[in-house]
Amino acid sequence: MSGEKKASAPGVGTMFKLGAVLAAYAAAACVGLAFVYSGTAEVIEKRKQADTEAALKGLFAQADGFIEAKDIPPSADPSVTLKTLYGIKKGGQVIGAAVEASRGGYNGAVTVLAGVTLDGTVAGVRILSHTETPGLGANAASDSYYIDAGRTTRFYEQFKGKALGDPFEPGRDVTAITAATITSRAVSAAVKAAGRAGLDWLAAAAPVADAAPAAAAFVEAAPAAAAAPEEAAPAPSTGDAQAEEAAE
Repeated sequence: MSGEKKASAPGVGTMFKLGAVLAAYAAAACVGLAFVYSGTAEVIEKRKQADTEAALKGLFAQADGFIEAKDIPPSADPSVTLKTLYGIKKGGQVIGAAVEASRGGYNGAVTVLAGVTLDGTVAGVRILSHTETPGLGANAASDSYYIDAGRTTRFYEQFKGKALGDPFEPGRDVTAITAATITSRAVSAAVKAAGRAGLDWLAAAAPVADAAPAAAAFVEAAPAAAAAPEEAAPAPSTGDAQAEEAAE
């Protein structure tokens, strides 16, 4: 018979202590992750705010303040989603509005920030995000893609100064991106819907006499659009899809 003693199983007390230690470690880890997430989220939010302010300043260089509106007028185009509206101020007076809007492009949503002035013209456009094809639809946001032979105007820059009563149709009053008609239509529709919503907001919120007449003038310039909501954007045609796919 061997003289070795058989090891005894851990007692209830020992198991309880191990469980308590593991629980303490888990709790400490959760608290640590919470602090990390809180700090990271704050940094991300500050960066996002700084990027937004830079984009707004790019549209309205003369502005000295921005306010985020609580209520956004409905989109006149059901294919365009309006996300955020900012009132643009100078010297305490509202001088314009900027609206963040998105519409489906070739590979996904294209989000733009479009500014509108009190007289109903586009102050400028920035492409905030997209997932379009590099070298094709992605040229909508490219700083190295120009729509003219003289290389003076980028795609998104052509909207500045346009009146909201214009068609905003590629091939008509908008120069489309080569082999990226779907993306061109998406940006054009988003800019027009954003501008119209911004002008509607200005007519109600701007404490000046110019905003309401501008909105009324726009309605007179485009009675058909004001009478009924625009139709949802048609599904990409076979020709459009083939044109973009062939160039990829």
